[in-house]
Amino acid sequence: MSNRHDPVRKARVREREDRRTTLRVLLGRLDRLSAAEAALLLEYVHAEVDASDELRRRLIGLEQSSEQIHRRIRAAEDAIVEAEADRDRLAVYLTATRRELGGEVLWPDIPLAVRRLVADRAQTARDHPEEP
Repeated sequence: MSNRHDPVRKARVREREDRRTTLRVLLGRLDRLSAAEAALLLEYVHAEVDASDELRRRLIGLEQSSEQIHRRIRAAEDAIVEAEADRDRLAVYLTATRRELGGEVLWPDIPLAVRRLVADRAQTARDHPEEP
């Protein structure tokens, strides 16, 4: 928690500890409680139940948020694996294309070089048709 919430948090902790201390004393004297003490016991029990319920709701929310984050992380990891597989397939294709083009061709020149290669092959096929 941030420092600006520390005084609020510490005050809540003190209140909760005070209620629990009084609760333990009253429970120890359960058979000898006055009407005022019984009312105080009831008030503190309700406060503890409410605090417990609030904590439980917060924990459920945190668990849901945590699970959502884990799902997003798993999806991101899957996307990374897929992107790496695509990269590897493209690297094989690029290597084969460069080899076909006769050596090292820089990336910006590959599309033009491939178009020229295809055009040259088409021209070669027109110039030297296979005879049946």
